[in-house]
Amino acid sequence: MPLAGGLLLGPDVQTTQVERAIREAARLMAEQSGDTASFGRLARDLGLSKSALSRKFKRTLRVPYRRFLQESRVDRARHLLGASSLTITEIAHSVGFGDLPRFDKVFKTLMGISPSLYRQRHTGSAQQATSQAFRT
Repeated sequence: MPLAGGLLLGPDVQTTQVERAIREAARLMAEQSGDTASFGRLARDLGLSKSALSRKFKRTLRVPYRRFLQESRVDRARHLLGASSLTITEIAHSVGFGDLPRFDKVFKTLMGISPSLYRQRHTGSAQQATSQAFRT
């Protein structure tokens, strides 16, 4: 059993600590780009293999780690596509995708449209709303 502050922890306490750590890690990954290195580091810190952490992650959050990471990245990308002038490639890299084709594929899978079409639809409506507000 792992030690925490010099005390032996029972299985229930250990599970609760792992679940808390997973929830905190998920919160941080959703705010940042998150990467597989941080997942490996989290696994090491918790004394688990990556596969064991992956199983616990899915059991705790009800979504596999990779899916959670993809959804978090696409969510941040959606915001940037609608609110920034960064190129799509810059957005892909800033949210943690290593290459544009992978970003495009994941974005299309989750959103049903390409990043460029998403940008056209969402920046156009924001610009129209702004110009209408100035006209009235």
